[in-house]
Amino acid sequence: QKSGNGKGSQKRRVPSYDDRVNAAIRFSKLTPEERKQPQNKQLLFVPRSAADFDDGGSFPEIQVAQYPRHMGNPHLAKRNNASSSVGGGAASNNNSSAPSGRAIITRDVLSAQVDATGKVSYDAIVTGGTNKDKKVYSKHSDLRGCRPSGEEIALPSQEEETSTAERTQRALAALISTKVAMDKPTGSAITAATDSATAHERTQFIRYTPNENAPGYNPQASQRIIRMVPKQIDPMQPPKHMHRKAPRGPAEDPVPVLHAPPEKLSKEEREAWNVPACISNWKNTRGYTIPLDKRLAAD
Repeated sequence: QKSGNGKGSQKRRVPSYDDRVNAAIRFSKLTPEERKQPQNKQLLFVPRSAADFDDGGSFPEIQVAQYPRHMGNPHLAKRNNASSSVGGGAASNNNSSAPSGRAIITRDVLSAQVDATGKVSYDAIVTGGTNKDKKVYSKHSDLRGCRPSGEEIALPSQEEETSTAERTQRALAALISTKVAMDKPTGSAITAATDSATAHERTQFIRYTPNENAPGYNPQASQRIIRMVPKQIDPMQPPKHMHRKAPRGPAEDPVPVLHAPPEKLSKEEREAWNVPACISNWKNTRGYTIPLDKRLAAD
């Protein structure tokens, strides 16, 4: 839009904090009838458009709903849905139809997965991770009984029994090997014992011929034989490195706990689940009069 002098319309100036405070003081001194007049309502600054925030945040001293950059603006989402329904499919694909000064709201959502029947699988989030190799019961249909087919109750074949037994044996062997490795003694004493047992195997003899022109040369010892042995380790030596415990790995992913729908108990069921109060045969500190049938029920 153009103004009368041919220049563009000027941007609305946001009043300063002092101006807003003075306007609120003047508005508070008006009578209820004067506050209803349109010229007096314009005294208070209420941010409505994105230009009112001037690339900043909301005004905490103004007690109205504010949406800087249209973040979380529910009215904008409703207007966009209404305009897309009225304009049709062509308007929904054209981004230029959106009003100027309004930001497009984008949300990060999970990709929907479809089950075998073509419906959205809402339990995909609990069937992944550590539960990908497990059967997770997350639907109410899993609580209902069914009539199994002949294939479901058929006995496994010899190959399936063998593969299952081998898989179970490997899993048990992995657990046992981990426990055995943790129970084995470790430390400098075990290392010293191992080095002492193999010391004779790692002993080396080296023939050394010194230089005749070197100072301190002894012609009586023209050749020397050096014996190289591994260094003895002190079994009581403290560890040289600080052993840090590794953090525990991630726990297993939680699974939903399915409950049957609540049912109202009948009078017979309520009486069957009634647990009588404990009555002692020795103590009656409050001096209650206990009927004989209750006393016999306690025995």
